[in-house]
Amino acid sequence: GHIRVDFLYDNMSNKRKALVNFLGYLFLLLPGAIWVTLGLYDYAIEAYVSNEVSGESSWNPIIWPFRVVWLIGYGSLTLQAISELIKNYMILRGIDIEQYGFVALKESTG
Repeated sequence: GHIRVDFLYDNMSNKRKALVNFLGYLFLLLPGAIWVTLGLYDYAIEAYVSNEVSGESSWNPIIWPFRVVWLIGYGSLTLQAISELIKNYMILRGIDIEQYGFVALKESTG
């Protein structure tokens, strides 16, 4: 969803906005977020199992906690993308999303 021309997007109906958002999440954000999250999972597990240290200083801190935080961040991004995908799908289907705790899209003023 970040790559769109605001003056076109702002004048769209909520269903059209939901369609643009849905396609953006489905084909652009979600595949990349899933790919990175799965890659970071392997990266974090490998660092934990091998008890990897930085090797950059005499302190030699362990690395796996940093890798786990990185994984949690991308995992959160992936979950949020899935949530937004579901929300926009519900809007496209004409379902009242506010009864499920989602925030509605802003109405066009133009």
